[in-house]
Amino acid sequence: MKTFLATTAICALLTMPVFAQAAKPEAEEPVTPPTAAEVDSAVKEINALVADDKKVAGYCAIQKELAAVPETDEKKAEEVGTKMDTYLASLGEPVTEAFGVAEVVDPASEDGKKIDTAFGALEAKCGS
Repeated sequence: MKTFLATTAICALLTMPVFAQAAKPEAEEPVTPPTAAEVDSAVKEINALVADDKKVAGYCAIQKELAAVPETDEKKAEEVGTKMDTYLASLGEPVTEAFGVAEVVDPASEDGKKIDTAFGALEAKCGS
């Protein structure tokens, strides 16, 4: 769960400048929760990632690198986070979208629990 939260936090931090450019400074749009179909698609993509040992190895290597970054080293965390974003993007848009859904889903909801279970399987492959 820690890895899931850390990954989604890093992804969220790195996407903030993109959202900030698109948003009007005086108004903040509410985050729309993902639909059940989007959650199911995200779970399917994460499970497909878990099933591919080569892709998991790349993910886990960056995840371990991220875990080794001291909390006070924001520059290094951003650097490794960008590396993770680039890696996820290289896996295709469906994977990127799956991680995006994970960023906005309420972790306490049933959908959040589904996503958490999928990430738990991914973390288990990384040895977490």
